[in-house]
Amino acid sequence: MRFASRILVAAFLVGLLSFMTVKVSAGTWWIYYEGGADSGLHHVSGNHFAVEFMLPYGQTHQILTISFYIYANPTTFRAHIYSSDGHSNLFTAEATPLGTGWFNIDVWGYFIMVTGQLSSPTFLVTIEYMTNDAPEIGYDEYPTFLYWCSLEGTPGDWHDVGDTGNFMIRAETERITFKEKPPSDPPNPPQHVGGGLFTANKLAVLSPYLALIGFVAVAAIVAKRRFT
Repeated sequence: MRFASRILVAAFLVGLLSFMTVKVSAGTWWIYYEGGADSGLHHVSGNHFAVEFMLPYGQTHQILTISFYIYANPTTFRAHIYSSDGHSNLFTAEATPLGTGWFNIDVWGYFIMVTGQLSSPTFLVTIEYMTNDAPEIGYDEYPTFLYWCSLEGTPGDWHDVGDTGNFMIRAETERITFKEKPPSDPPNPPQHVGGGLFTANKLAVLSPYLALIGFVAVAAIVAKRRFT
């Protein structure tokens, strides 16, 4: 009896879970628009260097890591992530690289979600200078990808660096998809003659009955224990 009750409770839980929205990971992406440092650039305190990042239209990604190539003079700076409008702040932190080379900042725990736009950047990653002329950020004068996406300025007042190269700022993202229980009927059922064939998720069809069986079984067990 105890074994049978456990099976019925498990069936109830399976039926309940079929109604939930499930988030599914579909892989990580490193996004960048350069192929190596040819030189280093720096700015004055209060100004930013930025890179615009594009995602495929309609795709939702979580930003996991942002990365800066420190070419020389490692010094404390502020790292920012801005939304597609260029001024809505999604993340800010002070960072102090200990040497030159790639410097990564983990932002996974901030759950920053962004969605690809039709004709505008998805998000911006920037380095804000707190000290004049340091650090120097890597700069690719001959980018591998012929897409110039580097900016300078301040939030809401950005200016193209031009077609002379790209800053070495990268972002790691993870594509997120959301699977939901499909509706019982198609929203616009096709007109057909002689019947039609639609695929069905067996678990989704049986789950209400499994849930009902689970409820009945649990109630029966409780009632029996009360009267014995």
